Amino acid sequence: MNNQEYDVIVVGASNAGGMAAAAAAEKGAKVLVIDKMGSAGYLYRETIAAIHSKAQKKAGVEIDRNELVNFISTFNQGNVDQRLLNVWADNSSEMVDWLDDEVLQPHGAYIKATPDAHYETERNRAFPTGNEATAPDGKYWQMGYGNWVIAKAEELGAKFAWHTKLEELIVENGRVVGLVVKNMKSKKTSTFRARKGVILCTGGYGSNQALM
Repeated sequence: MNNQEYDVIVVGASNAGGMAAAAAAEKGAKVLVIDKMGSAGYLYRETIAAIHSKAQKKAGVEIDRNELVNFISTFNQGNVDQRLLNVWADNSSEMVDWLDDEVLQPHGAYIKATPDAHYETERNRAFPTGNEATAPDGKYWQMGYGNWVIAKAEELGAKFAWHTKLEELIVENGRVVGLVVKNMKSKKTSTFRARKGVILCTGGYGSNQALM
């Protein structure tokens, strides 16, 4: 961590963080990922929601995009940013397909689509958006595949700083331009700058007013 400036800094190395790091590094960005844990590979969720992934198409799973987005918005009584729902709906399959092609299949694993989603009332309606990281023997689940994602991100050039905790966001002119971190072992603090942006991929920040 001698170089204190990066294009993109990602906070959190689990699902969202690992994928964000790989995507940014794949585009040529200089990426740093920090995580207060010592590892994150076994924290990745086995089921990933997406629409129109290759695995879903292969399994004959059909989901009406607009119907799903509208249902989620209505279910939450409109208290959502529908722009974010649209971004997910339009791009989720690309990420799942990348995970399948670039990470799982080289290790013999693969994405398997959930064919249905049980529900009994319209209020609790469910959609078959599940994409399962499946072990080579065809059984759910492929545990620890997150280690492969992290290794892929590193292969693409991303750097990971473990035992490193976010202490403070650096804000200039209303824009987040970096962060102050603390090494959980040495207790030393460091400052990192992000030329293009900081991506928060750590759970629980919704209740943190400063981060929000």
